[in-house]
Amino acid sequence: MKKFFSVFASFMLITIIFAGCAEKGDKNIQLVKNGSMDSNPNVPIGKAFDHFFSNGKWTSFTTKNNEEIVEFNGRCLFLDVEEVSVKIQFEILNKKRFSLVHMSIDGENLDATSRNIILSGILEDYKP
Repeated sequence: MKKFFSVFASFMLITIIFAGCAEKGDKNIQLVKNGSMDSNPNVPIGKAFDHFFSNGKWTSFTTKNNEEIVEFNGRCLFLDVEEVSVKIQFEILNKKRFSLVHMSIDGENLDATSRNIILSGILEDYKP
């Protein structure tokens, strides 16, 4: 019985370690996190998001139309008053380029102009 628990504990530890490393190994997530937008070319998106948001989580997936998407979910203060949930999605265009394609605040989708204004504000808020 001790051997079973030892093997089970080892399996669980390995699973946890690999789950934590999955984000680091995802090339699309790394492309976006290490990349920047043309409007703020010297600001890495990942560092700006880490600074601006709490509880940030990165994921990636492929849509049924074979679009590769990197998604960020986090929380931040809206107008310095209330905390909101933000979802931001980038489409991977090729091995070096991506584009902002979606943003929502508390489930409300934003239009392209609003997305770009908010993303610029997030990036400008970051001071290395």
